[in-house]
Order: sequence, then C-alpha cells, then structure tokens
Amino acid sequence: MINLNSIDISDTLLRVGAGALLSKTVMKTVTSGLSGMEDLAGIPGSIGGGVLMNAGAYGQTISDQLNSVTWYDIDRNQMHWTLKDELSFGYRTSSFKQKNAVILEASFKLIPGDATQLREKVLATQDKRRTSQPLNYPSCGSVFKRPEGNYAGALIEAAGLKGYRVGDAEVSVKHANFILNRGSATAEEIHSCISDVRRKVYENSGILLEPEVIFVGEFQTEMFAIE
Repeated sequence: MINLNSIDISDTLLRVGAGALLSKTVMKTVTSGLSGMEDLAGIPGSIGGGVLMNAGAYGQTISDQLNSVTWYDIDRNQMHWTLKDELSFGYRTSSFKQKNAVILEASFKLIPGDATQLREKVLATQDKRRTSQPLNYPSCGSVFKRPEGNYAGALIEAAGLKGYRVGDAEVSVKHANFILNRGSATAEEIHSCISDVRRKVYENSGILLEPEVIFVGEFQTEMFAIE
C-alpha cells in the first residue's frame, strides 16, 4: 500500500508519495543534507504534479535526480514501476502527459551535501522569488512557457499588458507572466485573460505563447489560436 503523503529517506534514496508537497519534500532533503532538489524550493504543488509537468526553476528540474515512478495505467488497469530511462522528460512536460495514468510515487537518487549550505541556498532562492514574483496574491503560478530566445514576461510587458484585467483576474504589474486573483476571479475569467494575453502578444510580436498551466473542464471562451 502506497502512502500518498509519505516522504522517506534511506541513505541517498528518497521515496515520496505523489500527494506530498514539493516544498515540504525539498526541505526534508535539505535538512537531511542531500542535494539535488534545493533550487525547487518555493514551487507550489505536489510531487505527482511536479513529475507530470517536470517542474523546475533556476536551471534545476524535478527529473534531474529522478530514479523511478510508480503509476497506475487507467486504460489497462495495471500498476507499473518505471525507471526514469524508460520515460521522457522535457521543458515543463513528460511522457505522463500523453498517458491516461495516475502517478502514485516517485523515487530520487540524491547527492550528499552540507545541510547548512543547502539551507542557505534555499533561503537565497526564496528571497529571489519574493523579490521577483507577486507572492502577495493568489495566482495559478507561471502561466506561459518560456519561448526560445525570449521570456514570456518580457513579451507580455512589451505588449502593454501589465495590469490588464478580466474581472478579478489581473496580469501582475510585478511579473507579467503571473495572472493574479485580485478578489473573486473565476476559472473562466482567468482562462479568458490568458487567451487575451496570448492574442495580444501574438499581434504585437508574432510569437504565440504556449500555456504552461493545464486547463481542466469546459470554458465559454475559446483559447486564442492561429487559424
């Protein structure tokens, strides 16, 4: 039986249930003097979601030290234990995005390090996030993937969209690649705001931004696309 909230360390092997928070997992590894996940400090969400999206920050991704994934194949009603080499990972994506599957557990092979130095690095990473990101309001995190040779936030700012609103969904004036909930924003308003930003950036730069967030459910507004 897999405990979806478990975080277990044996020597340098980390085993984590898919429901465990990524932030809590990072702190557990750091206090245990294990390196390989410290730059992921502050990324919201769970280990399962992080593996699915190959979450990352500051040059480090969750798949870097990944060893294996235990997952359930919904279509075949089968459990699988799969090594990283048998899976594929890319920028904010993994082979699980093409599977009808549920991630249950992940294991990581980490590197021995100095706990004090690792904690200092985590604190520096958290300070960097507080300085550059709008953490004082709820948001769905970084909205668009980084286009090759450019930055989504810079393109959105160049299109004059900082502060742009749809209802209570607002493009952050601190970091334009974040859409904030400034009160009672609905999923529909956020989806509509993302679509508007995508369209206006394309009209301004010719670059079609690709959403990093995953949309679940049905929306009245269609996402802007090139015909």
